[in-house]
Amino acid sequence: MLKPSVNDRSRILLADDSKISRAVITNFLARGGFKNIDEATDGIDAIEKARLNPPDIILLDIMMPRMNGFEFCRAIREMENLKEVPILVITALSESTDKSSAFSAGATDLITKPFSPEEMIARVQVHLHRQSLLKQLLEYRRVMQAEMRHAKDMQLLLMPSAHQKHSVAKWYSINVHSFFLASKEVSGDLWGIKILSKDKIAIYALDFSGHGVGAALNTFRIHAIINDDSKNMQQDPGTYLCSLNDRLLQLLPTGQFATMFFGVVDIKNNFLNYSAAGYTHPIFYSQEHGKATFLNGSGIPLGVSDHNKYDTRSIPFHPLDSVFLYSDALIESEGRKEDFLNDKEVKKIVEKNLKDNPLSGEKLLANLVEKLTTFTNDKIEDDLTLSLYTRRSE
Repeated sequence: MLKPSVNDRSRILLADDSKISRAVITNFLARGGFKNIDEATDGIDAIEKARLNPPDIILLDIMMPRMNGFEFCRAIREMENLKEVPILVITALSESTDKSSAFSAGATDLITKPFSPEEMIARVQVHLHRQSLLKQLLEYRRVMQAEMRHAKDMQLLLMPSAHQKHSVAKWYSINVHSFFLASKEVSGDLWGIKILSKDKIAIYALDFSGHGVGAALNTFRIHAIINDDSKNMQQDPGTYLCSLNDRLLQLLPTGQFATMFFGVVDIKNNFLNYSAAGYTHPIFYSQEHGKATFLNGSGIPLGVSDHNKYDTRSIPFHPLDSVFLYSDALIESEGRKEDFLNDKEVKKIVEKNLKDNPLSGEKLLANLVEKLTTFTNDKIEDDLTLSLYTRRSE
């Protein structure tokens, strides 16, 4: 049973056109410790009183003048602040169709006349208890949603800002375009840029296993490592991934891992040196040849096992060339016909867009997102991260 103090606080609205019935029910409720009772003589009166002083529970007679109980239930369920309030219908209805009509109109429960004080009190207490639990659950959900929105905002701060992209474009003549969409409030994807010297800049993208909070926490872990790891980044990319793998083995819970691409753009020598750990195969576009090709994204994911070796590869990276990184959501999201947008189709789209205009990065990403959204009927169920790096001509 609820504590008397809860009974004292609970506001009950009793709607019945019979003065005698109201007196009897009020007396029964008083025995259970309920003191805060508003009385209404018909449905219209009850609606007005519910608006002025929203009740915690409503006791309702079906047969009333002006507005009957069925009409009252339907009206209450249309009111945003009252649609979840339990409605206990007190009735002499005996036909199952009449009872069904009461529930269809929005009644929560039925108390059939005649009834005992004990039954009345017990029914009211049960529904007040459920209502209290529902309010607690809704409040918990509200708080959690607010915290998740805050966490999402914090996670977005881990990724390069518009100011950082502008700085890279200004000082390194590299246009950076990106798109990010979390499947939940927070994501296990991360991409970034790291200035290494006046001639070198690191680019990376990674995808932690899983979704939601657990995967998102890992992005904060690895961002802290990367952000404080400029010295190790001076090594070749393969060696750097080895050291990063060792760090993650100490931090990640068993069964969690990350796929990653890590590259260093050498502006002075016109090269991209890179290594990968099971990331999707990046797409490289050569302006000279007017052709897009896949880079090698293979490798053992980070955090799976120790003593992993990661190869460093190099390709020429000249002005107006581009490298496109994308998470697996782009090619593994199921389409409306239970098929997938494969990487070869993506490569064709990249090639066509950049061949038409090598500096059309923003348009390219918009086209890819639109293509995927249409393909999946707007049901992208994994974290989607796209980043495009295009060297500008001097």
